[in-house]
Amino acid sequence: MSRSSTRTLITALATVLALGFTFDVVNAAPGKGGSSGSRGARSESAVPSTPTAPRTSTGTPASPSALPSRPNTAAAAQAAKPSMMSTMAKGFAMGLIGAGLFGLLSGGSLFGNMSGMMGFLGLLLQVALIGLAIRLAWGFYKSRQNANLQPAGAPAGYNRSSVPDMASGAAATAQVRQQPAEAQRSDTVGITPDDYQGFQGVLTGLMSAYSNEDIVGVRRVCTQQMSAVYIKELHDNQSRGHVNRLGVPQLLQGDLAEAWYEDNVAYATVAMRFAMTDVTLEKTSNAVVAGNANQPSETVEIWTFKRDGAGQPWLLSAQQQA
Repeated sequence: MSRSSTRTLITALATVLALGFTFDVVNAAPGKGGSSGSRGARSESAVPSTPTAPRTSTGTPASPSALPSRPNTAAAAQAAKPSMMSTMAKGFAMGLIGAGLFGLLSGGSLFGNMSGMMGFLGLLLQVALIGLAIRLAWGFYKSRQNANLQPAGAPAGYNRSSVPDMASGAAATAQVRQQPAEAQRSDTVGITPDDYQGFQGVLTGLMSAYSNEDIVGVRRVCTQQMSAVYIKELHDNQSRGHVNRLGVPQLLQGDLAEAWYEDNVAYATVAMRFAMTDVTLEKTSNAVVAGNANQPSETVEIWTFKRDGAGQPWLLSAQQQA
């Protein structure tokens, strides 16, 4: 490899590595752009869509037992495919035959000028290859004929005249592929304006505690599971010599997706769109590593709050990206 090529390769690798380290610190706010925590019994359920997060609900797959029974057409198609070795053998044989026919048409023998024992062996090979060509042609003809009579993977007793027309077939396909109904917004808790103030207080309190590296403050507004997530992020920042400074979040829009009880524990999932400044600095030099201390950025997230009994404060139980 030339010196210029080596230099180009090293430059490309350095660029990729630099980009990778940059992406590692872009999502610096609590949660780092991921999803974590628990929504209780609804952790595996889709969050209902809301005006703030209109594409939140993605639906959940039905269990295998709930799906209608259908023929395994994929397995039948795979079985109908020729094996790799069969395909290679046919290709090799056809290549030899093509080469031999070219020799014959050009005035030579099947494999050129050969004499003695080699000529006799060549003649035998010629006969064998011609026989193989006939067999392959006959097999191809039979397979085409069978394909016209009966589709691959069709059950015994299949009758083409019994196949429904296009309209009825499309209707049946639509019925089979019908998706579960979209999750609907609901509130069996009875969320009040005071509860919304509590949700906003958790948002503000978490951002302030996280920015000040206040572990006690993080635990004050989060469940134990969510506190562990944010405290680990703070420790990771400290190990790099970084600190994440967040401004006061401004709630731009928010609405309730659902609220429910599990025994005496209340849950509320809320979609929130808020704006705040977010910058990561080096502790020793205050040099900007990522973000902008003067330009707020907007974020849309789904937060689930949990309250253990009436009169208890709401705590952040889960954080999801919209």
